[in-house]
Amino acid sequence: MGWLASWAREKYALEVVVAADPSANTARDDVRTLLFESVRELLFNAVKHAQVNRVMVDLTVNSDEMLCITVRDEGIGFEVARLAEQAGTRQVGWGLFSIRERVSLLGGRFEIESAPGHGTSFRLLVPGDGAQLPGRTVPLELSVGARQEVSVRTGSNPDRPDLLATPSLRILLVDDHAEVINALREILHEHPELRVIGDASNGLEAISRARALRPDVILMDVSMPIMNGVEATRRIHAELPSVQIYGISVDARTQGPHAIEEAGAAGFFVKGADMDRLIDEFIVVHRALNAARGSGRLSAL
Repeated sequence: MGWLASWAREKYALEVVVAADPSANTARDDVRTLLFESVRELLFNAVKHAQVNRVMVDLTVNSDEMLCITVRDEGIGFEVARLAEQAGTRQVGWGLFSIRERVSLLGGRFEIESAPGHGTSFRLLVPGDGAQLPGRTVPLELSVGARQEVSVRTGSNPDRPDLLATPSLRILLVDDHAEVINALREILHEHPELRVIGDASNGLEAISRARALRPDVILMDVSMPIMNGVEATRRIHAELPSVQIYGISVDARTQGPHAIEEAGAAGFFVKGADMDRLIDEFIVVHRALNAARGSGRLSAL
């Protein structure tokens, strides 16, 4: 946070006042990366939209061992209801809704309070090292006085008979964090054409579960203990080439194919930031598989 304050001052002439509780820290690299990137995005948001030259950043830890970061400004504010409209038309990219997705995947939540002429307060809460994880996604909470829940995706309609009449896409989740597994499961189950049939916490377990369950696709975390996702992908792809594997990570893609794609994965996505794109990809795969089954090239499992 101290580095970000210096960066914002040098790059944007923005004064960032940081107040930090020394105990508000974590040894988890995924949480540290998420908080760094989120606060950087929120500072950029203040520069671009708030019309201020001063922002306050507070770091604390609450009684539930949740890390709390508040980014406040006294700028022009905005109508938070407009974010719902932007989400519905997919005008929001890596910004506020991507922060929400990444925070929820780690078992946290993201809150916003704002009103025209009254400034803005962003609040990130993520599990600290001793936190009891909720094991579910928490919706983005937006508030002008009272909080309003805003859905990022419209989701699929469970009443559509064309979806219910076809086999679901059978998905195996592989991640060493139980809270991420639970968040992914809940997000995927918002779509009736997608069904999670099992999970694994490392590469060796993923190989065993893939052999036993024969999923249509596997969503594979890149960094895991015992055996990482790249090696597990290489082995599963060699043994079960019909299973499509997609890599996920909190780290963004570098130039060129990701290592997990070189090992045989069909694609790579960033946790949280790419969830809409991942869902769209799975729906395309679901349609393609069912079209192939309907033409007799595949038999339903």
